[in-house]
Amino acid sequence: MIVFQPFSNLEPLIFLLCDWAITTRRLGDHRPLIVAKLLDKHQTELWNSADDYSDDVQKDDDNLFHEMLLKYLDQRAPVLGGFTNLSSYRTAT
Repeated sequence: MIVFQPFSNLEPLIFLLCDWAITTRRLGDHRPLIVAKLLDKHQTELWNSADDYSDDVQKDDDNLFHEMLLKYLDQRAPVLGGFTNLSSYRTAT
């Protein structure tokens, strides 16, 4: 029996998959594609299990993981040029 879990419990797993997908310590352009496919498959499974447990679930958003992925980009993703925060960028004048 599949238990429907809140999406916020998935955040550590999403972050781990993203770290694995973009690490420079392993070779392979296929890793981001695998992560994208896994997230798509898991999203489908979550929607199917949500149908079994609740009719109240909103399915308006096509990507359940959008907010978590944006949070990952804001907090943990590497930045080109080594900048660590937005205050490091020079503003164009």
